[in-house]
Amino acid sequence: REKNMHSHVLCIGNIVVDMVLRGASRIPEEGSLEIFERRETRLGGCASNTAIALSRLGISTSLIAKVGYDGEGAFCAEVLKKNGVTANLIYSSEEATSSSIIIIPPSGNRMILHTLGANKNFNPQEIHWDHMENKKVLSVGGIGILPLFSGEGLQGLLRAARLLGITIVADTAINHRFSQSDWEKILGPCYPFLDV
Repeated sequence: REKNMHSHVLCIGNIVVDMVLRGASRIPEEGSLEIFERRETRLGGCASNTAIALSRLGISTSLIAKVGYDGEGAFCAEVLKKNGVTANLIYSSEEATSSSIIIIPPSGNRMILHTLGANKNFNPQEIHWDHMENKKVLSVGGIGILPLFSGEGLQGLLRAARLLGITIVADTAINHRFSQSDWEKILGPCYPFLDV
């Protein structure tokens, strides 16, 4: 499908390698074993999922995310390329690529074990203005599981995008770890710069 170069979107945020275990009925207790039907390895993460979905719709899309110098990081680059996403991956020498084990029991109500990996030290200050030039939309994905994409740190990135006339979209990774006041600290300073 031909890309729409006039709707260029820049996605920034989390990228995760998901190991999906289907058909497990529960997490095993210590010292025990549970059988599951099959394992699938998939690319996940709010930002990378958005970038791939937009690219499949024919929208020219790029992604900035942080991975480790490991096989999972190479897997991320390969999947993004295969799906037509321009990947500007930042490689961490200190952390592995973020990953999740997703257990899907017969009921379909998933259980997730997650490690932040390289997302833990991904900093909005690593994004340069030239990454945002000629972009129409900035989509920041995974807020809530990117520790440094919060409050005034995130506000600086959004302010730069606004000065460039870019429409700004934010996607949170809602989880039970945060209260309403926590979310106010994370997103409160950013509200004036968010369009969606």
